[in-house]
Amino acid sequence: MKINYNRGLIKQIEDLTEQKERLEKENKDLRAENREIRAKLSYVESTLEARINSAVEKALGKAMKPLLAEIAEKNVQIAKMEEEINRLKGQINKDSSNSSKPPGQERF
Repeated sequence: MKINYNRGLIKQIEDLTEQKERLEKENKDLRAENREIRAKLSYVESTLEARINSAVEKALGKAMKPLLAEIAEKNVQIAKMEEEINRLKGQINKDSSNSSKPPGQERF
């Protein structure tokens, strides 16, 4: 009875070749899946960034609206006060030389 060792080696080579081909196909499929996932991730990141920016702008607009209104109101008040200050300064600075008051009615 003669044992054929060559047949065992050939079978191992065939099995390894099949395994190699199966692994190459699996690797190719995984690379394609990886590309798809990267593309989806890139899309999600870009849309997420745009959504975040939009939400931040909206929140800032909401927060700033009352502040801007208050600033405008304060500016109006400041302008009125400046007018009043100038009017009062004008009254204080009047003397006989720049008004119709006689010199005897001037205050010291």
